[in-house]
Amino acid sequence: MFVKSFVLGLIVVGGSSWAQSPASARFDVASFKPVQGNGSLKALNGGPGTPDPGRISYASATLRQILAKAFGVESDQIAGPAWMDSEKYEVRATMPTSTSPEGFKIMLQGLLTERLGLAVHHEMRNLPVYVIARGKGSLKLVPSAALRTGDTAAPPDNLPQDPDGCPVLPAGIHGYDGRRNAQGIECDSYGGYTMPELAHTVAGLLKLGQGLRQPAHVVERTGLQGAFDFRLKFHLELVGPAMAAALPLDGTAGDPLGDNMSSLVRALDQVGLSLRKTTESLDTIVIDRVERVPVEN
Repeated sequence: MFVKSFVLGLIVVGGSSWAQSPASARFDVASFKPVQGNGSLKALNGGPGTPDPGRISYASATLRQILAKAFGVESDQIAGPAWMDSEKYEVRATMPTSTSPEGFKIMLQGLLTERLGLAVHHEMRNLPVYVIARGKGSLKLVPSAALRTGDTAAPPDNLPQDPDGCPVLPAGIHGYDGRRNAQGIECDSYGGYTMPELAHTVAGLLKLGQGLRQPAHVVERTGLQGAFDFRLKFHLELVGPAMAAALPLDGTAGDPLGDNMSSLVRALDQVGLSLRKTTESLDTIVIDRVERVPVEN
């Protein structure tokens, strides 16, 4: 079974500067130190919304990665010194398991200010964006009973498949499940899905199809309220990190991102939605001051 889960978001922050977080919004215990040598990047684990909500463990992370976590933005929404992509840090911290995602960001921002003397301001800059909207064809999304009944059960394992190879979700499911065959044909079934959730999932699919190398801002402008049941069938060529580094991935036909994008466009068109790439002004975190070596723990 091929099950995907993406937690992808875009948070636009207003204002022209960031004020220091209140003293009460601090980690219980925190360690922030440089990684010696040129260590490889590792996963950023833990925090609210993960299986380990009471702690974070960043074994080898760049400043850009940590800032993206701290401000809830994609990596291209951060402007700063070139070394923020090369210097790596080990960050470990604990917090109450009840900490909210917003509270966690305030804590991490405060830690960066305390240990690296971080100061930033916000600017609106033009960046590539994918927009999901109503298409020209008839809408083929079925209003779902999942959220109306309050039943948010996750899809069970070993679901049966329809003749096209899509999992058949039981009634009342809020989530999605998918299958991918040997030819790279992906068939995903969605239950109780809202349009903002679909935008997040499409962002994850676009990133998965380009080796997670480039950000994918997806904005939902369908105007559709409520939750729906539907399925999407498309070709998805998985691009590993090595392949991503060797390819331009400029979104044109013939490269993996271009092929994946075209297939997603066709799949969304079949259910009455459209996906197009454009440029929009997005909030960008601009670093005014930051130290390279953190204050000792």
